[in-house]
Amino acid sequence: MSLWNSLRRTRALLAAGGWAVLALAPAWAGEARVEGWNVVSRSCGRCGSQESITYKSFDHRVLWTASAHYDANGNWLHNVNTAAKAPATGGWEDTWRSYAGHLGSEFWYGRVVGYHWAYDAGVVHPLRSTEARDCNLGVHRSPAAFRSDAACAMPLAAPLRARDRGAAPAPVPSAPTDTVSPLVPLARPLPGADPALGIPVGQLSVVSIDDLPPWMRAQAGQHLRTVAAGYECVPTAVVSDTYEAIGRVLQRGGHAVAGDSRELLPLRSTPLAEWKFLGNLPGMHAGDQTVIATRVFERSDGVPLTLEEFHYKRSPGGAVVRIRELSNVRVGRHAATLWVQRTSDGLSATRLHWTTDEAHYTLVLLDDVDHPRQPQWDRPWLLHLAASLPT
Repeated sequence: MSLWNSLRRTRALLAAGGWAVLALAPAWAGEARVEGWNVVSRSCGRCGSQESITYKSFDHRVLWTASAHYDANGNWLHNVNTAAKAPATGGWEDTWRSYAGHLGSEFWYGRVVGYHWAYDAGVVHPLRSTEARDCNLGVHRSPAAFRSDAACAMPLAAPLRARDRGAAPAPVPSAPTDTVSPLVPLARPLPGADPALGIPVGQLSVVSIDDLPPWMRAQAGQHLRTVAAGYECVPTAVVSDTYEAIGRVLQRGGHAVAGDSRELLPLRSTPLAEWKFLGNLPGMHAGDQTVIATRVFERSDGVPLTLEEFHYKRSPGGAVVRIRELSNVRVGRHAATLWVQRTSDGLSATRLHWTTDEAHYTLVLLDDVDHPRQPQWDRPWLLHLAASLPT
């Protein structure tokens, strides 16, 4: 089935009740300038907004955001984070937009520093930090256009409850609402750690699940069950959003990768060089350097695959933390995590990620490697494909 046939099938599923994509559509319609990974902070006195926002507009991601606020003289006032609005998950939300701040309540100009985090089944990474002393409206439109968090967010534990029906989720210890890191405090401090973040910036760190603070340990424990089972059941929109987003971007001719393409992983001598290259999804940049880039390929049977690279060393405040117990496979010499996402409508996606000393890589194949369309496209095949990449 080609990508476009897959999209037509997805649209038919959405017509039958894919609520999350439908809820997302109105915000998308007027916000073409903010596609892809985006992070921003604002200090906007005339709007009364002191805020930091993280989002991945063409995909669901598990996000966490904090915003540190200072007055006009540089004096620290307070921190706010997403734990207050998502206490059951320690502030982590499966969403396209993560918001921390105040709107219509702080009418002053000062400095705002944002801390933007993502989580992906055993890997925690601060994407980057941001800073603002003005309204920063050239990066995003009016904050009022982004007040639909609740309609788009899905609690992190929901996929596991769908699979483990009848089992009440264990209460998650409350996370502090005034920190700028979901990893503070670690039971065993990491050498060279940034005091506010609890981890060293620009590095790969490996921790045990037992080292995590209680609210983070609870989330990792849920994903430990997912990794052990090898799959999770997710709402249709989690997978169908990916189909729809790829189609929307590529129908407009893809998205140019900013900076020198030599910054990205060379694929000329790999099996992916024989796949059909469809284009690039919007990424994230720091100055003229590419921080996050996503390339889209199509297998010979029309199944899409995305390769995302997060070059955390290039990102201000970027880093990667792997939770040791949540790695279940290896890609070459690197610890990796592989699992399948399945929907009740028959859609599926296989996710595989691993981290090197330079970058974090994620492959997303819109197929189930445990029940592949052809027997040869199974787990060993995907791991061999990943190991063939020069990481």
